[in-house]
Amino acid sequence: MASTARRSDGRYQIVDEPRPGALARFAMNPMIPIIVFMIFGSFWYVLSPGGLLFILNSLALGGPTRAREIAFACLAVLAKDAGGAALAIGWPRTPDLAPVLPYLEVIPLAVGLWLAYQVFLLQSRSHHIREHLARRRGEK
Repeated sequence: MASTARRSDGRYQIVDEPRPGALARFAMNPMIPIIVFMIFGSFWYVLSPGGLLFILNSLALGGPTRAREIAFACLAVLAKDAGGAALAIGWPRTPDLAPVLPYLEVIPLAVGLWLAYQVFLLQSRSHHIREHLARRRGEK
C-alpha cells in the first residue's frame, strides 16, 4: 500500500504520484522511446534519439524514479554506442578473438537494450499513474 503525505494545501498526495513540471505536456507513453531506441539506434555515437526521448520523457513525467531513469538511459546509450565503437575499431586486437568478434558485438547491444528496457519499466509505472489520475479528474 502506498503511503500518503499531507500537502501544504491540505490535500493528500500519494508518495509515488508523479510531480509533472513545465514539460508535462510533452509526456508520452514509454513505448515510443523504446521503439525509437530499438529501431533507429544511434545516428552518431553518443546521440541516440531513443535515449534523448527517454530523458525528455523522464523529465516530463516527473516520476519518483526520475534520476534513476536518466542514469539508466545514459548508460544504455553509452553501453550500446561506446561498446560497439570499441569493437568496431578492432579492440581487442588479438588474432585469437577474430572468429568470435561478431558474437562479441552482440554484448554491448544486449546490455544497451536491457538498460533501455529497465527505463521503460520505470517510466511505465509513472505513466500509468499519471493516466489514471487524469481519467479520474476528467482530463482525458
